[in-house]
Amino acid sequence: MAQEQTAKENGHKILEIYKHFDCKEGDVLSSNNFLAVGMNKNWDTRELQLGLNFAVETGWLERAPNGWLKLTKAGYREM
Repeated sequence: MAQEQTAKENGHKILEIYKHFDCKEGDVLSSNNFLAVGMNKNWDTRELQLGLNFAVETGWLERAPNGWLKLTKAGYREM
């Protein structure tokens, strides 16, 4: 049985997706970006959602218009 990831570990998965797209502070990604990379890596969508929530709550990401998510200075440093 697989061990469940912590919220912080899932948050780091989200930052890995920003790395995948070579993002810098202030860059935005859509939910399609997260789903595409997550599916390619066989990550559970529930864990990705938990990671997104953690990243927003900790200030690594900010919600942007149209459901996009912007990488903050704190998130870029954490990468």
